[in-house]
This record gives sequence, structure tokens and C-alpha cells, in this order.
Amino acid sequence: MRLHLAPDPDLRAFTVAPTALKTWLRFPRTLPEANLHEYWRDLDAILRTTAVADGKSLLTASAADWSYPDISDRGAFGISSTNMNQLLRAVEEVDRVAVEAYVLQRWTRQAIATGQPPELSPLQIASSTGDLLLYLGRLRDICALGVRKGYGVLMTLWEEP
Repeated sequence: MRLHLAPDPDLRAFTVAPTALKTWLRFPRTLPEANLHEYWRDLDAILRTTAVADGKSLLTASAADWSYPDISDRGAFGISSTNMNQLLRAVEEVDRVAVEAYVLQRWTRQAIATGQPPELSPLQIASSTGDLLLYLGRLRDICALGVRKGYGVLMTLWEEP
């Protein structure tokens, strides 16, 4: 998943002008962007546990204000500047302990499903937690910039190579 900041009027206009959106995505922009790769699914699962999200998905099309199904490999969607505030608040609620708990819970579920040992070494826990914290930091930074500028965000879904 790639995150692209844009003003709400542009995000709204792109819903009826997909060609303009495709062109916009090809040209460099002055604002930074973030690539969450496939970590966005884990981040979304973690964010759902925050009080702000209250179990709702914040990084999927179900939370979108605008949808762009024919953009990118797997579509795209946008959230408004108002919902960007909510996303930032949810991200700010997540700490290392919550991420580590998620890593352990995810591993336990996978281990049961695949018949693997349910224990992770401290190194594996630290590595997985560190990866998720890195991408959580990228998400926090792009959300904070969007909130400061009063922008929403376009989220494009691409197939990972």
C-alpha cells in the first residue's frame, strides 16, 4: 500500500476523473509519500484495537470516503482530512507493547494453523516488532503531515513483486 497526501477537493474530483488520477500518480509530487508494503494489513489489525478505532478498520476500503476501483493493481481509496485526524489519533495510541502483543498473538494463530511450535525466540519477537514499528512510524509521519496541512490521503494497493 502506498499513501499519497492530497487535498479533499482533489480526492473527491478523482472519483469522476480516473484518468486524471492515473496521470497524477505518474508525476512526482512535492509532498512525501509512504509505502507500507504488505505490512499495512498487520498495522490495520493493530489499529483496530485502539479506543479511537473501536474495532473498525481504518486502512481498508470499508473506511474510505472515496473509492477508485480501477486505479493501481488492486484498486485505491481515499480518506478525508477529517478521517485522517482519526487515523492519526489511532496510530498515536499504539505503543511497542501493543505491537509486541500483536506479534505474539499472530504467531500463535499461525503456529496452531500450521502445526509449528507456538514459541518465538526473543530475537524473532524483536525483529517482527521492529519491522512493524518502523512501518507504524512511517504511517504516523505521513498522517501527522496530512493533518498539519489539512489533507486527506489516497491509498493505492499494488501487487508486491
